[in-house]
Amino acid sequence: MTRILLHEQTLRNTTYQVYKEAEGGFTVESTDRKGATHAQHVEEATVEWLHERLKMRRVNKDEAAEILAGAPLSARVPFGPGWRLNFFAQPVLLVLVALRKAAVAQEGRSFLYTVY
Repeated sequence: MTRILLHEQTLRNTTYQVYKEAEGGFTVESTDRKGATHAQHVEEATVEWLHERLKMRRVNKDEAAEILAGAPLSARVPFGPGWRLNFFAQPVLLVLVALRKAAVAQEGRSFLYTVY
């Protein structure tokens, strides 16, 4: 299993690493300041589907989750509407940042993603 680190991003007290997986797709790992680690697999189809809908927009993770809630099966979104989808939206957005298809900036307590 070979993977390549594409990007590392710190948002508040959590550091995220975005990896490109040899088998396809991406893994976004997060480590909080206490050392707890979590991983989320993100399919390429999901990233591309969301990118097409967010081009030239500025959104936060909650707005991205609302858009992901309407995704067709072909977009391979693993969760339906609800809190899990809200947590899933941020890794998808971070993959877009890693691919240089988006940028992230903090405004107040929120992080806003500008998608190119």
